[in-house]
Amino acid sequence: MSRSVKAICAVAISIFTIVMLFGLTLFVIEKTTDYIYFVNETLCSFRISPFFLFFLGAFGVALTFLIICIKKNSKTVFKVISVAFVVLCLISAVFSLLLRAAVDRDFYYEISPDYKNEIIISSSQFLIAGGGGVYYRVNPFFVYKLKNKEKKHVEWFYDDYTIKWREEYVIVDGYTYMLPER
Repeated sequence: MSRSVKAICAVAISIFTIVMLFGLTLFVIEKTTDYIYFVNETLCSFRISPFFLFFLGAFGVALTFLIICIKKNSKTVFKVISVAFVVLCLISAVFSLLLRAAVDRDFYYEISPDYKNEIIISSSQFLIAGGGGVYYRVNPFFVYKLKNKEKKHVEWFYDDYTIKWREEYVIVDGYTYMLPER
């Protein structure tokens, strides 16, 4: 293997490992803090899951190892294991992406009159089932799902929803959501 191929493989492994660790980090943060990754409508857990990022990084690492095995004429066992891992990661990433893409979601952003709080209203629909959720912006990268005091399932938030801001809570279409303390 030439020096340039070795350098390219090392850079590829580094980049894909960073992507894999980023996905794993997002997954751990979401599970331990109940925060949900949400930068914007495209870069969020509702569109691109942490599992997708993890399996995309693992796919890249496995594919790079497969290329190294082919270039170095490694044993067939290593090639077969690399191919199996590539296929497994590719299938997992595609299923992770397709399951998220099957749900139709709309997001609406609302900022309180005093500009201290931001909520994101989500409406989702899959076939005939639907639902809505209200999320509180914790920081630029994560949101927190607010639970309504009525403990009822929200069918759907339409474009013409009503919102009333109060000091400790917000009312969206008649449902009361307590704001977290700052």
